[in-house]
Amino acid sequence: MRRPLFAFILVALLLLSLAKLLIRDPSSPHNAPQSPTPPEAAPTTGTASLQFHERDEETPTRPSLARKPLNGPQIPSNERDSLWANLDEARREIRPLDERQQSLEGNEGVHYFTHNPGQKLTARFLDSGVRIESSRPRRGWSGTLSLAGHPTTPEVASENHEVRYQHQGVTEWYVNRPEGIEHGFHIPIRPGEADDDGLVLKMNLEGLRAAPLGDREIDSSDLQFETTDGEPVVAYKGLLAWDAEGRDLPAAMHPTDDGFQIVLDDREATYPVTIDPW
Repeated sequence: MRRPLFAFILVALLLLSLAKLLIRDPSSPHNAPQSPTPPEAAPTTGTASLQFHERDEETPTRPSLARKPLNGPQIPSNERDSLWANLDEARREIRPLDERQQSLEGNEGVHYFTHNPGQKLTARFLDSGVRIESSRPRRGWSGTLSLAGHPTTPEVASENHEVRYQHQGVTEWYVNRPEGIEHGFHIPIRPGEADDDGLVLKMNLEGLRAAPLGDREIDSSDLQFETTDGEPVVAYKGLLAWDAEGRDLPAAMHPTDDGFQIVLDDREATYPVTIDPW
């Protein structure tokens, strides 16, 4: 009776070993379902404001996810693209800070926070301005941008990807788009301080300084924001301005000691006027 029992045990062990070879461990990383391949990034238009300069540093690439799933059905390309689009929308959403977050270091006076994954920027929206910082490791620059000449604290509101500052006579807005953070102004009536030379909007810039964009065209007034060491970190460009009739208005940007100014020739303009460095 011992031999049949021994033979049975031996056969069972052989079958168990064969089963382990045929069936992979689902907890193995090699068996984990592969993530869908991200869609090709749309080329930037070259007009996004607050674009991070990729100088002296290679742009990090997302790890390749092109391998097909080893098991299970593949995600259709349209569903995959929709999945990535929804993820991008969620990552760029502007969110309010709760009391615990406001108590953390660096968040004093911050109402809203957002991140731009495409440009690797973070933005903290304060009482009357925005603090832009790099989210890259070992990139410690920070700059705060605010509209000058408005002593009263504006009303601040946010919805989805947009923040609005309601100043007296000027609505200032920021939109977190895939290409960068867009900045603009809406002016309903001509301000009393405007003169025959046009309208001037003065911007304060702390932590960084404004300078002419290094590779800008001859007739362009595009700017770049630099660190105190002269390193360009942010591009501020693509200035456009138009009036209520849809007519383009001449406008230019100039560095100043405190930041920069936007000069608009509104002598022939029909208000309201929109100014959009984008």
